[in-house]
Amino acid sequence: MTCIASLTISYTQPLSGIYSRNILSTWLTYSLLLWDASMSITNAVGLTLQVIYLSTYVRYCIASGPWRTVRKQMLITTLVVAAIQYYVFLSDDENETIKTHIGLMCCLGSIIFCASPLVSLAEVFRTQSTDMLPFPLIFATFLVSGLWCLYGIIIQNSFVKYPNLIGFGLSGFQLFLFIVYPSKRKDNVTGESRGV
Repeated sequence: MTCIASLTISYTQPLSGIYSRNILSTWLTYSLLLWDASMSITNAVGLTLQVIYLSTYVRYCIASGPWRTVRKQMLITTLVVAAIQYYVFLSDDENETIKTHIGLMCCLGSIIFCASPLVSLAEVFRTQSTDMLPFPLIFATFLVSGLWCLYGIIIQNSFVKYPNLIGFGLSGFQLFLFIVYPSKRKDNVTGESRGV
């Protein structure tokens, strides 16, 4: 949806797709370490879709100015993914130790991803409006985090269960803001009329 919107209006928001790709590749690595086919297939499909999204974004949506910044982000992310893969496949650590370290990285990345819309929280309270929050992304995060939390309970894996429980709670709080505050700004935010 974001990709189509970016193409039709030729405007893009800050690029979080690179960060998403990093999280997905880390979760894919973790699921391969667990020999969990469900997680592996899901994350492989997600990673493939994210690469297609990024390719489309880079091809059609980046002006020459921001291209340098995007290249830096892509390089840093590629180096991080390469370092993780190097650690997983060439480390002398025990398999359980590697699983624990990669699981912790997955947890941290997922929590940061789920909490990222909270950056706009001060603006939501100031304007008493949720129009700057990405409702479809928050709603999808709520559903997906809830389902992954249930899956973590089923397979009895804390690294799957707890970050998704936190993501479920954070996205639930953000959805609650849509009930409390309208999605359109009020004309009178601070008691003064805003000029256009």
